[in-house]
Amino acid sequence: GNGEDLYRKIDGDVVAVTCALLRRLKAQTDQDGIRMMLFMQYYAPLILASDKAGPEAQAVAICAQAAGIRVVDQFAALRAIALAGPANILRDYYWYDDAIFGHMTAKGNAHAADLIHPALHDWLPEIRDQSLNATPGGNSLSSQ
Repeated sequence: GNGEDLYRKIDGDVVAVTCALLRRLKAQTDQDGIRMMLFMQYYAPLILASDKAGPEAQAVAICAQAAGIRVVDQFAALRAIALAGPANILRDYYWYDDAIFGHMTAKGNAHAADLIHPALHDWLPEIRDQSLNATPGGNSLSSQ
């Protein structure tokens, strides 16, 4: 198989549904004081087949940004690796078995982390300060 059987299309506007869910999640995370980031990942054959993410993925990224969600997109970085490397380079980043790409490998996950870290770097001092004042039960030391 070529992996086509791994995914099932739904009827309806997938972008509208995804954006509505992202807006709902963002409202909840804002209410709870939780920062939110959307990390866009792609099926390897999509990276191999195109110079840019598909229109649906681009539309979701745009609506997420419009909702105030920080977006990190892995497409361009992996596309550059695919173009620069040997023909099968993405097999280092995705599990590949029986001619089907699967989840990210350790190297693929490290690549993702290398993209995510700078995108949340400005949040880290605040997160570190909050964790220094927290106890294992999640209570702040200042509230005890």
